[in-house]
Amino acid sequence: MKLILSFALTLLFTINTLSAQNKYYPLEKGKTWNYKYDGSFSGQPDQTSEVKLLDEAKTINGNEYFAMQTSLNTNGINNVLQTIFVRNGSNGSVVGVMNAEQNTEHILFPSKPWAEQTSWTSNAMGMSVTSTIVDTDGSVVTPEKTFSNCLVVVVDLGETKSKTYLQAGIGLVAVSLIINGEEKLMQYLID
Repeated sequence: MKLILSFALTLLFTINTLSAQNKYYPLEKGKTWNYKYDGSFSGQPDQTSEVKLLDEAKTINGNEYFAMQTSLNTNGINNVLQTIFVRNGSNGSVVGVMNAEQNTEHILFPSKPWAEQTSWTSNAMGMSVTSTIVDTDGSVVTPEKTFSNCLVVVVDLGETKSKTYLQAGIGLVAVSLIINGEEKLMQYLID
């Protein structure tokens, strides 16, 4: 469950768009983000994931979306887990279609202004997800580096909560789980 949650969070917060840029996702199509998982969560000490915004676009309900693919690399074996479709909504929001056949858009990131206590609800892999911005100038220390000036979002999946750290100009840089009130780094950007 922890690994599935991790992929859902990665999908929600590692997004690029076709039109006006969101400063927390200012990356071009073809961009790839690579993350390393903490072995205590994945059960694999060298497990990584790759999130890539593919070059192809798809028209759904008259809107053009990029395909965003997430794959998992375990012991040198790379498996594609999911492909979703994403685009910029209005005023900096990001919307996505998790299943092109269902054609249902979900808000993945809200419209501006991005201020503390801004909340929104979306759907990730069939689960209702409530997200709240809790800090607009946070930081996180990872084994790779310290990321500062981050937007920090608490993601509430009911019994499970996590924090995602997004840095302007980069996107998602880290995800941690909150377990018994303690924050534990689960995945982080490696390049």
